[in-house]
Amino acid sequence: MHKKIKHYWEIGGKKYSFYLLLFVSFVTVVWINISAGVTFDSGDGIHHYLISLYSWTHPHLFLHSWGKPFFTLVSSPFAQFGIKGMIVFQALCAGAVSFFCYKITEKLNLKYSWTIPVFVFFAPIFFAVLNTGLTEIFFGCQLMFSIWLFFEKKHIPSAIIASFLPFIRIDAYVVLPIIAFVLLLKKQFLAVPLLFSGFFIYSIIGFFHFHDFLWIIHHSQSFFNEGYEGGKGDFFHYINHYEDILGTPYSVLFIAGFIRQLYVVSKCIIYKIKFPFLVEEIFLIFGTLVACFLLHAFSYWMPGVLTNLGMMRYMATLIPGAAIIAVMGMNIITLTWIKKFFYFETGIVILLIVLVINSPFKQLFYPFRVDAEQAVVKETGDWIRNIYGKNHRICYMHPYLAYASDIDPFDERRITLLWSLDKERLNLLPDSTLIIWDSHYAPQEGNLRLDLLRNDTNFIQLKYYKYYLDAFPFEIRAFMKINIKNTAANLFTPELVSEEGSLNNLQIIDSVFFDFDVKSSEDKSMLVKDISFSGHTSLAFTANNEWGPVFTRKISQIKNYLSFRMVEIEFKFYTSDSVREIIPVIEINKGKKIILWYGENINQQVNLNTWNDCKIKRAFLPSELNQNYYVNFYFWNKSRKRFFVDDICIYYYGFADVTLQ
Repeated sequence: MHKKIKHYWEIGGKKYSFYLLLFVSFVTVVWINISAGVTFDSGDGIHHYLISLYSWTHPHLFLHSWGKPFFTLVSSPFAQFGIKGMIVFQALCAGAVSFFCYKITEKLNLKYSWTIPVFVFFAPIFFAVLNTGLTEIFFGCQLMFSIWLFFEKKHIPSAIIASFLPFIRIDAYVVLPIIAFVLLLKKQFLAVPLLFSGFFIYSIIGFFHFHDFLWIIHHSQSFFNEGYEGGKGDFFHYINHYEDILGTPYSVLFIAGFIRQLYVVSKCIIYKIKFPFLVEEIFLIFGTLVACFLLHAFSYWMPGVLTNLGMMRYMATLIPGAAIIAVMGMNIITLTWIKKFFYFETGIVILLIVLVINSPFKQLFYPFRVDAEQAVVKETGDWIRNIYGKNHRICYMHPYLAYASDIDPFDERRITLLWSLDKERLNLLPDSTLIIWDSHYAPQEGNLRLDLLRNDTNFIQLKYYKYYLDAFPFEIRAFMKINIKNTAANLFTPELVSEEGSLNNLQIIDSVFFDFDVKSSEDKSMLVKDISFSGHTSLAFTANNEWGPVFTRKISQIKNYLSFRMVEIEFKFYTSDSVREIIPVIEINKGKKIILWYGENINQQVNLNTWNDCKIKRAFLPSELNQNYYVNFYFWNKSRKRFFVDDICIYYYGFADVTLQ
């Protein structure tokens, strides 16, 4: 029976399985990313999207060097449909990558070529970058298009396609020399000069705008400038983060693919066997992948060159080649006894597919959610859009602000970027200009210190937004240029922001109080009468107590629990010792499974030998809450100190117009 199945599989099953898997993968990632309603990258990804979006309004953006002109040209029609259009564009590129890789693996006679879409769409970092406006995926698509044409012996079209790679990503400068070398090996001398065709075409086009035939060189970012102070790290940084890039099952197959290639090469040398595409395999697949990896590894590690800050997204350019290599790794199965057992072999292949597909869903970025910066910038953008509309000049730096406030960042009549604004240039800004200072981009890329604005009497602070968790420090301050001297101090209490908006909109929906003076208790072992804030007893911790009692409540038992979004705990704290590693902890539990754990050291200015007012709070995402979950609070006496706690009050907050999903 299985012989008939294998026969039908060989004559058409593989091809149909590939296209079915491609269709399912495409629909799945598009649906997940669009329904998420939030982008994975709110920095460069948003900036690339905005350049593509407004290129139709400002045509000079088609020659924006940082934006990458060819990427802008191809992606701009999709950007007109918003960030969702960009997601579709990225998914179409991933589909094209899958097609090119499938055709290449077919040329190499690899048995499991039909599995390629899984290794493309569900590589964790590729899956994440699909939900952005970043250039990595389109670069991989263009590169694989060129390599596929090379395998088809269409060397001239391959060279022309490759010539546009520098106008997509900087990785092109390590890839093009490899392609040129292989063309020379194959004696395709006429194709080599065509690797400059993209440069020649864009040089001519740009000449009419910049009046400079060498504008591409003059507008390029210097590679010999670190850019970010303290932005260097370990050479093995990306290898150590293999789980974030490929996931464990994928990584095992990837390594197996390298081993398989060593086996093939050694076989060629020892037995003098000729493989028809061995040169292409070694240089165009393995060579380009290794070259791109080394570019970014050295960029993060080597002093004196532009740092990439070790961001994982750069590894997305490796995924097309990694997909082919992983399929090579799967083909090791054909070298073992497993191939003799059709159903067993099929089961192993299906298991590997499932494990690879599951990898991105185990990453910290999934499910996609609003991060600290996006939450605060969105609140600021809503304030700008609702209060100031389009009547004020705005000076800002964070890319996400233009998206959140729906402003055209390239409208020079209204928008100014915070590029190194010193005191003199600040005072040249028109009156009523809004200056939006953020704690990420403004001091780094913009080189604008906060004290320069706070201490300048020509500016008045209007708003102060801050992310509510100190563990993720990010804030935005909004100032306005005024034509009279401001003698008032720019001192503001921050408006705290969570992923669901301003915490000022939260209301107390329930509370519970513990003063430890109850007459009956399940466990009185930690209650003492030596010292207390109110009443006669308090909760005492000693070197014998690493953990305190757990104060727990089922979410469904909280009044108006459907709107529950935050818990705040206030307590009295007394110690004669250091507060180091005394950690109040908030947990969300589902039975024995911890859904959320949040703890922070007591970092208030604690006075010794007296009672201090302390608090901890945590807001929650709807996905972290369920009526059957429990909200727990306890103390982790990690350093085994002696201290006392009294009058614990737990407040449960909710939004008036929000319910649990």
